[in-house]
Amino acid sequence: MECAERWSGIQITDNFANRYAMDAARIRFGQDANSDHATSLLTVRRREDAPLNLWNLYNTVQENALKGGNKQGSMKRRSREITNIGKSVEINSELFTLTDQYASMV
Repeated sequence: MECAERWSGIQITDNFANRYAMDAARIRFGQDANSDHATSLLTVRRREDAPLNLWNLYNTVQENALKGGNKQGSMKRRSREITNIGKSVEINSELFTLTDQYASMV
């Protein structure tokens, strides 16, 4: 809860969100991740996640990285849901660490 409170108080810019999403895309899709992957991670599914703060960004990217289903740019492909528990834990852990690093930069 401490992180949620702290991160929700960090207002971010679009540029910040785009850099974060690109780093998160590398976690989810590997080194071949591109801007289409990053953009797909930024797709807000619920209006409650729309305000630009670090907590909402983390939640949005985490959900999109794990649940998949997002259209990737002009490609007609959609990312797949992560169903492997070990992979899900790995991605969650890396996204949490990434978000904590970004929080310390602000």
